[in-house]
Amino acid sequence: MDRGRVVFVVNSLIAGGAEGQAARIAVGLKQRGWDTSIFCISRTGELVTGVESQGVPTAGRTPADDAPLYNVALAAPRLLGHLRTRRPDIVITFITRSDLLGAVSSRIAGVKHVVTTRLLCHEYTGLPGLAYRAAMRISDGCSDRVVAVSDVVMEQARAEGTPQDKLLTIPNSVSTTELPSGRPIQFQGEPVIGTVARLHNDKGNDTLIQALPRVLDHLPNARLVLVGEGPERSHLESLARSLGVSGRVELLGSRTDIPDLLASFDMFALPSRREGLPNALLEAMVGRLPVITTGVGGVPEVIEDGVNGLLVQPESHDELATKIVELWADCDLRRRLGDAARQTAISRYGGLDRELSAYEALFASLLDRRDSSRRASKQVPDVVIGGGDEAIPAG
Repeated sequence: MDRGRVVFVVNSLIAGGAEGQAARIAVGLKQRGWDTSIFCISRTGELVTGVESQGVPTAGRTPADDAPLYNVALAAPRLLGHLRTRRPDIVITFITRSDLLGAVSSRIAGVKHVVTTRLLCHEYTGLPGLAYRAAMRISDGCSDRVVAVSDVVMEQARAEGTPQDKLLTIPNSVSTTELPSGRPIQFQGEPVIGTVARLHNDKGNDTLIQALPRVLDHLPNARLVLVGEGPERSHLESLARSLGVSGRVELLGSRTDIPDLLASFDMFALPSRREGLPNALLEAMVGRLPVITTGVGGVPEVIEDGVNGLLVQPESHDELATKIVELWADCDLRRRLGDAARQTAISRYGGLDRELSAYEALFASLLDRRDSSRRASKQVPDVVIGGGDEAIPAG
């Protein structure tokens, strides 16, 4: 018997961190008896086929290459129709554009419980900062609950005006059962410095490429492998050419064989400018990779410098290069950091069950409130995703 009907609203289903997180939760809840579906502002990405094969239907527009705001405008009437047809008990949204569109559309469609998410510690200033905060004020006003992926993300939202009684933290989880196929990909060069991240300015892929010439001065056979797709691809290719390192850089695009790729890396680097709680970092840690990253967003909640990873300053390609060279020179350090990283990831973030249980507890609290209202009024209200002030266990 279905436990409730949940509609997820996401930007797309590309193989990215937030998109992958939404897909995992939707599939996991489906397996636990919830009726889940996913609406995409742009119904594109490698994950569409995968979630549908698991019994989670997807909907949305399939544009060629439209601008983001144009996609949102064209998706709005489709989302309204989708909500009025499916009549969900719960709507949950991921990523800023989806938060705004999903929350507002849910209220217009008569949904009464809405949950939005905060996935990133932003540093927007000027007009972008004002626009972001205005959008979040609107989505907060339409939401019952706002779920943050880390404590620091929750604190930023609270400081910017999100009501405390709407906020809770549900950290990302990481699979501990998705193992390499046993056929690792072979890259020419040593060491292989890898990263898995969207090709977006937030992720600092340019810092990695800028660090490579100095790395090659000490490690002339080193190879940099970037896994992911995004708007910065052309810029990164041009940057590699201008620095004379394009022959030592591989941009693989979006991939679904992440465990095999991680098994082929000697170290993992994620020099992000902004983060919430990066899924790719947790996956690398489970794979026992020594990691070098920046202490932004929720990363310091995961990485203790010198204990289970190395921290560098954002945009400091010289420091990043130095750490890469030092790490490759010290086999014992690589082993120690990798072992500690795996232990941290498994003990604190391992397994999807705790994340699913936290979302189920949130949803159940909302549906219980609805059922109490029914008993009191003898009426059947419409429902959206929502908040409240009950304590939600972490798993």
